[in-house]
Amino acid sequence: MTETIVLQQYLEKAYALAYKAQKLITVDRAAYRIYRELKEVIESLEFYLNNKMEYDEAEVGTKLKYFEKQLALIEEKRDSTLLGRKNDA
Repeated sequence: MTETIVLQQYLEKAYALAYKAQKLITVDRAAYRIYRELKEVIESLEFYLNNKMEYDEAEVGTKLKYFEKQLALIEEKRDSTLLGRKNDA
């Protein structure tokens, strides 16, 4: 039962990260790659959940952490660019 709960939590996190990536696509093209990869992760997680199949929890967790860090870097880049523009004005 707890495996299903963890899987659902990973799925929720993946959806949240995909939404964040979608918003950052206009800032950095890497966000689009991340978004596509997150969609694949989401599809896989939904498949595992619907078919009550086992999945590699460590691999999924690692992927989501990686995507989260990459999106944070893109956000930092966006924020520093916006600050630079404000200081130029």
